[in-house]
Amino acid sequence: MPDAVRKIHNKVDIVLEAAEHIRTEKIPNDAQPADPDEDWMNAFIRYAEDASSERLKKLYSKILAGEIVAPGSFSTSTLRAVSELTMQTAQDFSELYARSIENWFYRGKEYDRGPEWQRLLRLQEAGFVSPSLDATHQPELSPWQVGSFPRLLIYINGYVNARFPRGGLTRIGIETGRLLARPDVEKNLRAMAAQFPRSNVEKIVLISDRGSELLYPLEHPNN
Repeated sequence: MPDAVRKIHNKVDIVLEAAEHIRTEKIPNDAQPADPDEDWMNAFIRYAEDASSERLKKLYSKILAGEIVAPGSFSTSTLRAVSELTMQTAQDFSELYARSIENWFYRGKEYDRGPEWQRLLRLQEAGFVSPSLDATHQPELSPWQVGSFPRLLIYINGYVNARFPRGGLTRIGIETGRLLARPDVEKNLRAMAAQFPRSNVEKIVLISDRGSELLYPLEHPNN
């Protein structure tokens, strides 16, 4: 009986907090709220009733609210991954997701060895990052656009072997990212521009709310 009461208590806590999320958070104008799929809800209940920690309850309440507001936002694979989420994995993913640009991240030299390399391995094993850590991208047109908004415009003079390493988030990673604060995409684009190959690159421009900003070449490199 105590175990049954505990499970009911967990579910009630999660449902009440999910309702509060829906009440207080801004819902997109194009959202079409609906009851979650019955099979999805059955799976959700199994995971939610065993979520005794406050951390898991908060995550599952956000998942339920998100699934009601936008059905299909969270897969059952993500439900399982969240149930197995350790503090180490949560911290790893939170730090990497904060550096992401529209579901991918620039694999700078810091990811080649040491703590950041170990972070990638842990997230790959947990299913948050694509197994292919050496994915590259080759710009074909000039200017080459990176991101939607804010975005980089990279102007290339002729052919340039400007492949750069990038890592992709899996579906679990993308969906889990919806539970976190949005990355500072402008900051991440600036970091990428600072490491982008310079060979045959005429200029790199950042387009943001403030307008157009020349990132390379700098007019006053010593300032």
